[in-house]
Amino acid sequence: MIRVNEVPAGFALIATPPYVEDDSDFLVNEYFILQPFRGQGVAEQAITQIFNRFQGEWLIYTTPTERNARTIHFWRKTLAHYTNNRFTEEDKELRAEIGAAKVFNFTNKWSGS
Repeated sequence: MIRVNEVPAGFALIATPPYVEDDSDFLVNEYFILQPFRGQGVAEQAITQIFNRFQGEWLIYTTPTERNARTIHFWRKTLAHYTNNRFTEEDKELRAEIGAAKVFNFTNKWSGS
């Protein structure tokens, strides 16, 4: 649960193997911020805290449609900030029930961690 001043503002569901698509340690399975909290930095701040809590190889995917252009922009911007541009992005086919996806991968398991 994501809270702002103790008020529920959204949620994140993070999956681990065997519920990830590849060899990643973590998958952002669902991520949602309520409309009144959008555009205030809440989403980036919350996911940064989640990333910091769980160190390893990460997978994030979304559908590569015009309808998801804001979502894709959010992940590009957030991952660029968080990883200092050390992430990958590709369009690929995932399992049948997912189909075409915009896939982001990164690691926050830095040497010495």
